Amino acid sequence: VVAPQMAAASVLMADNSVGRLGFWNPQIYRFARSSDSPFTPLDSRSNNTNLYYTGQPGKLYNQATGLGTVNFTKLEKAFNG
Repeated sequence: VVAPQMAAASVLMADNSVGRLGFWNPQIYRFARSSDSPFTPLDSRSNNTNLYYTGQPGKLYNQATGLGTVNFTKLEKAFNG
């Protein structure tokens, strides 16, 4: 389910972009470290609905949930900012 959604979001962001979006990986990790991150980490040890992997508070990347949930509006602004 995620791959088609990300592909569609990528196309929409590229259509609204001034230039090319480029290779996403280094950029999204830089965005995730920013104070206005487009990602909401799923890293709570106490409020965790992930049955197989508990959160790792304070870590950027979670092995089960990656960078977390994405706010596509903020992500587009980050790419175009």
